[in-house]
Amino acid sequence: GVARRPVRVAWAGAASLILALLAGLALGGVFVACFLALLVPAGGRLLLALRAFRRRRAFEEQLPDVLAEIGSALRAGHGFLQALQAVAADAPAPVGPELERALAETRLGRPIDDALLASGARVGSSDFDFVLESVVVQRQVDPTSFSGEVLRQLFSHLAEAVLGAAADRRWPVPVLPEVQAAQPARSEEG
Repeated sequence: GVARRPVRVAWAGAASLILALLAGLALGGVFVACFLALLVPAGGRLLLALRAFRRRRAFEEQLPDVLAEIGSALRAGHGFLQALQAVAADAPAPVGPELERALAETRLGRPIDDALLASGARVGSSDFDFVLESVVVQRQVDPTSFSGEVLRQLFSHLAEAVLGAAADRRWPVPVLPEVQAAQPARSEEG
């Protein structure tokens, strides 16, 4: 994302707009000034969209490795939150800071499911959404297995599924039977 506060981004946009108006007036009059004034907000939106796209793409490229690391931490005997903390501390941006933010929300009292789903909404990655839906469904199907072998298998299968999806952009057949049965059907369009 953007590492600046929204107020600073707004001020930068306003300053750019004023400079564009002044440059337009100096170069060619009112028509050029109005044209440049229309280009500034469009350029800003385009720049932000490009940065969001790059962040989402970097997140999706890091996701299989992060899932494998979570699975390894679970195999080593860590609980789910401990595994997330270990991975968040070691993962590069954008995954590391996003997991840190979700964990910080959890420390402030937000349920982990809600914190992770909010993280998924911020990231905007369909791969990450699939992973989060699978984890939430697994917690609902069998809350007692959330630090056991089933969860380790889930992360192993999710890592493979995300790698496969990255390769051909379509999801392979079921991750785990109980997860597939509990999730709503996915359309082929989106």
